[in-house]
Amino acid sequence: MCEKQNYAAANTFLDALAYLRRGQRLPATSVAYGTWAGDGMASRLSGATRSHLAHFSLDPLTPDEGLELSKQAVVSTRALTVAAALDLGRLQGFLEEQGSIPPLFRSLLIQDSTQASRGWDLGKLLSEAEPGQPTGIVLNMIRKVVANALGFTHALDVNVDRPLQDIGIDSLTAVQIRNHLASLTGLTLSVNIAFLHPNLKALSQSLLSQLWDMDTSSTTTASSSVTSATTALDSPHLNMTAVRKGCLDSSFMFDNVTQDPARCTTRPESVFLTGATGFVGASILYELLQQGITTHCLVRADCVDKARQRVVSTMDDYGLWEPNFASLIEPTVGDMAQPLLGLTEEVFDDLADRVDAICHSGALVDWMRPLEDYVGPNLVSTHEILRLVSRGRAKAVHLMSTMSTLPMHMGLHLSEGDQEYGYGSSKYVAERLVTAARWRGARASLPARSRRLLTQLYCRKP
Repeated sequence: MCEKQNYAAANTFLDALAYLRRGQRLPATSVAYGTWAGDGMASRLSGATRSHLAHFSLDPLTPDEGLELSKQAVVSTRALTVAAALDLGRLQGFLEEQGSIPPLFRSLLIQDSTQASRGWDLGKLLSEAEPGQPTGIVLNMIRKVVANALGFTHALDVNVDRPLQDIGIDSLTAVQIRNHLASLTGLTLSVNIAFLHPNLKALSQSLLSQLWDMDTSSTTTASSSVTSATTALDSPHLNMTAVRKGCLDSSFMFDNVTQDPARCTTRPESVFLTGATGFVGASILYELLQQGITTHCLVRADCVDKARQRVVSTMDDYGLWEPNFASLIEPTVGDMAQPLLGLTEEVFDDLADRVDAICHSGALVDWMRPLEDYVGPNLVSTHEILRLVSRGRAKAVHLMSTMSTLPMHMGLHLSEGDQEYGYGSSKYVAERLVTAARWRGARASLPARSRRLLTQLYCRKP
């Protein structure tokens, strides 16, 4: 996982550098290559990854093809060129089988509405099923989705009792499986849903339970299935029109910083952390706990015990867990995409009085979504984190951001047709919120393009 993160970060830096140079009217070309035939990196890919690429119709390039595409990229004057061998017909068939064509591919493919709806009619199957049959129907559906994603010859070859990592699911196929299941069920599913359950049987039970809940509350389906961002629209706490523009609530003042400036510059004893159940957040949590810093982790869960279990399981999965960390973790059950982070006013204010610093590393990171999906997890969350900063004791705040915002800072605005439009735009507006807080006196920073820098800010030796 760490190698993938480092490789992706290095390539993102090169993409941003190419954009920067082009913006300064200097030559630069970044080429995002597909797989090459022969003994290159692709020859060392796992079977699951090769299957994933094959499903997306990405064929290997011969060396001659790769060199020719490199020449074309250089003379194109584009900052970034994707050089890959895509079988568009095969790709369209695969995407239509999953239910729809994502925005990323719509400019390449012609969507046939008569084909886009083919596949399972899950609602009809469940409504017509005999008692006892729904469990098997959902499990068989999941089995087929997983078999397709992992390249199994037959769905029955997928062991439904083994841990999901043991049957070959990785971060790439997990997103693919989530997208397919969301399309088939109509449910809003977590990006890492494949890792939230011990095996496919448990996953199928969870999905079936959600489907029953959705069916029995049909009169309120619209309100229960909307995104967190839409829920936030109805809150008296938020002016969503202003938040979408990067405007901070005018009532947020940071007088607590001027009253006690030393607290923001000394080593914190207690830190509030979002995103602890993700890779970056778990890594930051590890660094904090190593320093003996009590960390309040915001986690979506039914109760504190389940929230703690999610944090511990995540760290254990990444090989970061140590038993002595247990006493330093303080789970907080909430939802960062909601006003007041999904907390009551009393709990929110109590938290504001207890922590010395905040690390906001939680976000929705998925470049294939429309901007609206990011409003709650990326914009509302940042706005409400800054609300927390403005209350209670003085505290510093650090926002994890992304290289994707650099083109926008340079005036190279993204268009809705760009792959990173939704994600990059949301993080850019989040940075504007933090900048507004800094102008009002908040001790706020955006150091997160380097995790090492962030952990240095938090974990300075006393």
